Amino acid sequence: MIAATKSRCCRLVLAAPLALAVLACGSAEQPATEEVAPGDVATGSAATETTSLPEFRTNAAGAVLVTQEEMVRLIEAGAAPLILDVRRPDEFAEGHVPGAVLIPHTELAERLAEIDAAREVGVIVYCESGRRAGMAEELLLGHGFSNVQHLEGDMRAWRRANLPTEGQQ
Repeated sequence: MIAATKSRCCRLVLAAPLALAVLACGSAEQPATEEVAPGDVATGSAATETTSLPEFRTNAAGAVLVTQEEMVRLIEAGAAPLILDVRRPDEFAEGHVPGAVLIPHTELAERLAEIDAAREVGVIVYCESGRRAGMAEELLLGHGFSNVQHLEGDMRAWRRANLPTEGQQ
């Protein structure tokens, strides 16, 4: 009897966050919305419905993807979180995203204290092609960094798009 009650209790504890999330977000079934032409004003029930939030795209490490365009806007607005380049020093010296801080992925575990302020604020990670950034993102997430993002396309795509860089060109 005690084991059965304990088992039910555990299931309730595990299911409670899911139930709260469903209640907070509404049901899984979405009501039909009416089409509204540009310039028209919506009326009826569709006009009072809330719009759903956009879904974030994530990579295999679990980091939210940031497009090249989003990164440029953040930098230009002075609103970018920590930008972390995890390539080698020679690669960084050849050119990097403006404002980026270099900590090679091989040194990141020992140097986490240097970026502790970004633990809650956020960090955008990139490397040359994504492999080293993915390893760094897993490490950051595993050490309690809650807002880890990944520059989509990494430095290779940044250069290909002819976006601004700092360092030697």
